[in-house]
Amino acid sequence: MSINTWAEKQEAKLIRLNPAESLGDAVMKRIYLTMKYWKHYFQYIRPNKQEMDALKALRGSKKGKSAFILAGGPSLKKLDYEKVARYQREEGFEIFGINSFISKIKQVYDLRLDYAVFSDPRHFGLLLDETTEKRRAEIKEDIKAVIDDEVALFAPMRFKGLGKYRTVYHFPDFCDIRTDNVEDITKPLGYYSLSTFKALSIALYCGYDTIYLCGLDNDYFKTVSVNENNEAFFEDNHFYDDITVTRRLADNPIYKRMGQFLFNCSLTFEFLEKFSPYNIVNLDKEGLVSNFTKKHNLDIYRKD
Repeated sequence: MSINTWAEKQEAKLIRLNPAESLGDAVMKRIYLTMKYWKHYFQYIRPNKQEMDALKALRGSKKGKSAFILAGGPSLKKLDYEKVARYQREEGFEIFGINSFISKIKQVYDLRLDYAVFSDPRHFGLLLDETTEKRRAEIKEDIKAVIDDEVALFAPMRFKGLGKYRTVYHFPDFCDIRTDNVEDITKPLGYYSLSTFKALSIALYCGYDTIYLCGLDNDYFKTVSVNENNEAFFEDNHFYDDITVTRRLADNPIYKRMGQFLFNCSLTFEFLEKFSPYNIVNLDKEGLVSNFTKKHNLDIYRKD
């Protein structure tokens, strides 16, 4: 491959991810990310051979099984959890819960998870001083549910030794949005840090025949409104919220402007496209996530 052809391919990939970024900026970011990865490797991967070996033993170990991955979006209200539990009990389906799902679902049904996925530092005792009292209480309930139900936890390697969890599988958790890898969790993953993406990658790595996903709605941009002072607001709702939670865009540490907000939303769909070759089913039949089939034969929905 000539250098010109390589440059054209890199520029095409770059334009797809961020039209405002030059090829020169992309090269500098590649150099920076490479240096950052090797620092990550020598700090978290190489010294933890035992944890990496335990992780590698999981690869392909779930062939012949199916899994539910349940995130936190409002679409989870469509599921009948007695029916979900029946598939777990009678057909050997395994259930992954993301972040606060494990404690919040108990308000609806006493569903026992097989695995939980935490990547928020607060679930490991970090950044709690910067967290609201309400959120600290939720974090405490999440941790208690994992420990009390003896749920196996997947967590980033950098949190090794933090918390009193009983069974933990640590993974490197290094993200590089310009790689297409989403299946091998021992290598850099091609998306930004989002727990549901990581859960999908973990399930793919484990080799489940079919992965059923619900709760990754990614539709909050539909709720954006702007007042006469040009302050933008959006609704940030979860399946467990009793009331609509409205947040001011400028208060978000990641995207403070409308362009950043909408670009971030579009990136989520871009990253999900990397998962589209795999056997993943979106259980939200009316959802905007169109990267996966919505056709299946499971009887798991509420009748009302």
